[in-house]
Amino acid sequence: MRTLISRKKVRVNRSICIFYFLPIILLLACKTDHPQKPKNKILPENKISPAYIIQKAIEYSGKDKIQDNKITFKFRDKIYISESVCDQFKLIRIDSSKNVKDVLYKNEIERKINGKTVQLADTTSTNIKSSINSVHYFVHLPYRLKDPAVQAQRLKDDTINEKGYYKLQVEFNESGGGEDFQDIYHYWFDQEDFSLDYLAYKFYTNDGGMRFRAKRVEKRLNDIIFQDYNNFKPSSDTTQIDELSKAYQNNKMIKVSEIITIPLSVSLSKQNCN
Repeated sequence: MRTLISRKKVRVNRSICIFYFLPIILLLACKTDHPQKPKNKILPENKISPAYIIQKAIEYSGKDKIQDNKITFKFRDKIYISESVCDQFKLIRIDSSKNVKDVLYKNEIERKINGKTVQLADTTSTNIKSSINSVHYFVHLPYRLKDPAVQAQRLKDDTINEKGYYKLQVEFNESGGGEDFQDIYHYWFDQEDFSLDYLAYKFYTNDGGMRFRAKRVEKRLNDIIFQDYNNFKPSSDTTQIDELSKAYQNNKMIKVSEIITIPLSVSLSKQNCN
């Protein structure tokens, strides 16, 4: 009886061993056949340059697609169309209520009223150029931060509402920087996904001033992100541009408008550069 019982115990013990070790063996075999994918490498802090931040922001937004596509959107009561033609943007604004169509291309403005070209005074032409370019510029961001005239430098990282941001300052060369080349811009990029959540700028036209924009909504059309913003100005005239994010968090800003862009269509652009 002892011998029989011992043999049964041995058989049971062997069964237990097989029961416990078989899953481990199978697991190791699975790991051998299907190695884990390597984790994304975190770029060292000293390698996170302005160019790197801008490129990652463009990838997130899908705005690199504006090179090859015709984009139509509505801003306030007008329709805007941008199209890359032979490495330059043709920017269009249409006011249907007045049958007015403005086309900005190669720094020249053409205005048509009821389909007929009209002559513009120099001052009027300059104002129209600035207005059209400004609307399109903000919609094209962050792609337009790759423009040759852009001088970008990285500022100290910032925290807004307990979220970390990479912060860039952008100035412009006089050559290619447009009529408002003296303006200064600050941009805040989410440190996790590189979305452009806040921006600020100091301008000198029309008696000058500053604005701070906070993202409200993201809308996506054909993998291109369009963003709406709340637009603020500082409540104090002594506030500096590098103090705007702090003033925003301390409720020391005045809301002046809402920047709402309605994407209408994105279609492949047909270019003829001959």
